[in-house]
This record gives sequence, C-alpha cells and structure tokens, in this order.
Amino acid sequence: MAWLMITLAGMAGGVLVYGLVLILPRQILASVPGGPGTGYSRGRCLVAGLGGAILALVMVALFPATARAESWLLAAALVALAAIDLRHGLLPDRLTQPLLWGGLLLALPGPGPAITGAALGYGLLWATGRGFYLFTGREGLGYGDVKLAAALGAWLGPALLPGCLFLAALFGLLHGAALWLTGQRPQTIPFGPSLALAGWGGWLGQLSVAL
Repeated sequence: MAWLMITLAGMAGGVLVYGLVLILPRQILASVPGGPGTGYSRGRCLVAGLGGAILALVMVALFPATARAESWLLAAALVALAAIDLRHGLLPDRLTQPLLWGGLLLALPGPGPAITGAALGYGLLWATGRGFYLFTGREGLGYGDVKLAAALGAWLGPALLPGCLFLAALFGLLHGAALWLTGQRPQTIPFGPSLALAGWGGWLGQLSVAL
C-alpha cells in the first residue's frame, strides 16, 4: 500500500511539473500562445507522470529517509526550470525564489552555510555576467541564471558551489559545441539547463558524503 501511495504521489507531482512548464511562460511572456489547451499533450503529460513516479520510487529505495522529500522537490524544480529555459529562454522568479527559500530552510549544510552559499552564487554569476557585458557589450547571463545560482548555493553551500558552477560552464560549452556541430547558430544559448544538471549532480555528491 505504501509503495502505491508513493507511486501516485510521484505521478501527481510529475503532472504538476508538466503543468508548470506549460502555464508559467504563458503568464509571463505575451508571445507565448495561451489559448485553452494550447501546447498540451496527453503523451507528454503521461511521460511526466511516469517520470515523477519512477523518481519517487528510486528516491525511496536509494536515498536516505531524511533527504527524500527535499530531493524530490529539488529535482522537480530543476526539471521545470530547465524545460522552461530551453523552450522560452526564461527562468521564472515564481520558481527560482521558492527554490532559494527551500534551500535556506531545508538544505543539508544548515542555515549559515546556506546563506553564504546563496550570496556566493549570486555574486559569482552576477560578476561573471557583468564582466562579460563590459568586455563585449552584450548580455551573457540573465538575472534568472544569477537567481538560480543563488538558489543552488543555498542548497549546496559554499564548499560545493564553485565546483557546481565550473561543471555548469563545462556543460554549457558542450551544449554550444553540439549546436555548432549540428549546424545550429542560435543567438543565445540557455544556461539554465546546464546549471540545473550541475546542481543536481552537486546535490547527489552532497548526499553521498552525508551517508
């Protein structure tokens, strides 16, 4: 019975994430079509639900009991942010801000390191983006990326954050190289998915140390 409840809860969470990916951009970007049912796909909704259920079951089986709920919430938020950024070049405050507060309240490092990590994440990415703008005259990082880095700093703490950001930069370079090799020349490449992937890797590393 318990496994059934976990499966249903994970499936409901996955469907909720899919709904956020569809709804939030419509509310923020006027250019995104917002008619009833626009963009909805039963197949994708089913995949999202199954993904949420599988993730919940894996976490119950492998993750420490004290970190299961926050791990699922972190994964769900990162998936939603990565998907929205890939589709629309947007990291909504309605997701990055709750993720930041969740890190400050729930993260393993504790409140002191979480605050330091959040400040460090914000400062490092803000300085990087500002330096790029001063050097090239073009925006290199959006404030959504800066806020996501702050949120990841809260979840990971200052010790793991620099490695996470380095890994995100590496993922971003690989993403850009893959686009270039396939003949695509986008004006901008979303950095949110790279940050999300690196942040999840950092969280898994933190859990492995905590075990």
